[in-house]
Amino acid sequence: MKIDEAVIAFKLNKTYKPTMTPMQLYDATRHSWKVGERRNSAEYAFAVFQGEVKEVYKIAIWLPQNSTLNTKDKENIEDKTINTDRWEFVGTIAPEKIRYKYIGKDISDFFKSKQNPVAYINC
Repeated sequence: MKIDEAVIAFKLNKTYKPTMTPMQLYDATRHSWKVGERRNSAEYAFAVFQGEVKEVYKIAIWLPQNSTLNTKDKENIEDKTINTDRWEFVGTIAPEKIRYKYIGKDISDFFKSKQNPVAYINC
């Protein structure tokens, strides 16, 4: 599989459920990652489950963890502290042309380690 865009892909093997709403999938994909400076050169984020791209997001901005609200925030929103060791992005669903190119495709070869849930592609 060839990927032309600058992408950061996130394995959601522990959090993905086929019954997730689109908003739950977005929050699971965008929230709370230990990522380096290369994150800033990624234009798109992939939600990946068992090697398959489930959704594609266009990244607008990266913020420290807990800077924004999400569907995981059920209680104690006031107690959330900003964490600068982890990051979350804010974005939108990618354009249809980009989504069509990648959703349903197997990108497991881009994950160099089975342990690391993050893969930088063209970043």
